[in-house]
Amino acid sequence: QKFIKLASEDIQPIFYEKGDKSLRDYIYVDDVVNAIKLMIFNDHLGTFNVCTGIPTGLMSLWNTICDIYGKKIEPIYSEPRLGELISSVGCPDKLQELTGFEPKYSLSGGIRKIKEIEKNV
Repeated sequence: QKFIKLASEDIQPIFYEKGDKSLRDYIYVDDVVNAIKLMIFNDHLGTFNVCTGIPTGLMSLWNTICDIYGKKIEPIYSEPRLGELISSVGCPDKLQELTGFEPKYSLSGGIRKIKEIEKNV
């Protein structure tokens, strides 16, 4: 959401790595809600990764947001912060095996959905 706000306000984000070295696992909120419903209604207790398992670099995320919002904004690059997490990608296997959970939204699909909701607010 932070990057979407920056793009919509034509503000350059600050990246601490060039390229797509910094990887994250992005999942749309409706998919998270559906995963929780599957766990609750099927009495599955325990710890689960609610994620896609798909690594996405920050630059790829930024480019996708800019494409969807029709923007051309270059990030500002800064020195990496001490202790900066390079990669955070979950493994959805346990959740998928127990509940059959599959995310319905791709990265671009989730961003498009956010843009559509913004237009109606």
